[in-house]
Amino acid sequence: MLHSVDDSFVGKSFQRRRACRAKLLLERCGATNTKMMKYTPLPTPTVTSNEPIELSSLSVGDAAVITSVIQDSTMRRLQALGFVPGTAIRVIRRAPLGDPTEYELRGTRISLRKNEARRIRIQLSA
Repeated sequence: MLHSVDDSFVGKSFQRRRACRAKLLLERCGATNTKMMKYTPLPTPTVTSNEPIELSSLSVGDAAVITSVIQDSTMRRLQALGFVPGTAIRVIRRAPLGDPTEYELRGTRISLRKNEARRIRIQLSA
């Protein structure tokens, strides 16, 4: 099977073209039984536990509460912008290549890269 990391941001025609190209490549390589192959995107992981997780693991539309922030010079600046424990945060959208991601907290929208979001621990809100 052919899999993709995240196809939530691309259209159906793009997905079909990519599947056709992959099928042609396999046929040229001598692969047999390509009719049985179907293009299916990977499901997006969902987080269901109440233990603290990384902010970067949330999906678009998910809401959470910040529990802790790992300290360094960059994170001190983010804390000044409102990334402090107890603050509600929501994922607004993610860039087409997955980085950066736009978050909303305290009425402000801020984009963070994955390496910055990994340093922020959150707990899902009910």
